[in-house]
Amino acid sequence: MSNVSQELVKIYFEINGFLVKVDEQLLILNPNPQKVDLATNFLLQWSDLPAMEKAIIGVKGWHGERFFPSLLNSSPEIFDFIQPEALKVANNFFKGSSFKKILVISSLPAKDEVRQKSLRILKGKRIDHILEFSSILKYLIRKVRPNKNYLNCDLLQLLRLLKRYRLLKEPQLELFKT
Repeated sequence: MSNVSQELVKIYFEINGFLVKVDEQLLILNPNPQKVDLATNFLLQWSDLPAMEKAIIGVKGWHGERFFPSLLNSSPEIFDFIQPEALKVANNFFKGSSFKKILVISSLPAKDEVRQKSLRILKGKRIDHILEFSSILKYLIRKVRPNKNYLNCDLLQLLRLLKRYRLLKEPQLELFKT
């Protein structure tokens, strides 16, 4: 796993008010969770995060890959973060209370039928939620201000500079998207 990918995920959760412990995997704790049921939201967006209380995060920064059923079935390392040893660490950290299992991936297949098959496989592996890197990056790009220095975070500072020199723009409103 790329350290940049893990760092982006860490920053994403920290900006959203989570306490983040970096171990072999990421463990997150929301000190002020909202009481909202996330059971139906398998594919998470940033607006779902206030309801998240505790989770173990698996980051698969395979940015050249879409997570097709064939990849999910042939790459057991995708699920290393939910193996018994990793879950034991998380269980000890969260003092035996329940927590979610979130997998961060590059992207799911675009074709709906194949996408749904991938989602069924992920649910079958007992993953509670999925986060796609595109939503993380879009969120961070929106949050970074070109006139603010991020001296304590090289990645946010890089995003800031890209925005400052107009090499990176915020997404535009699409009124007539088909």
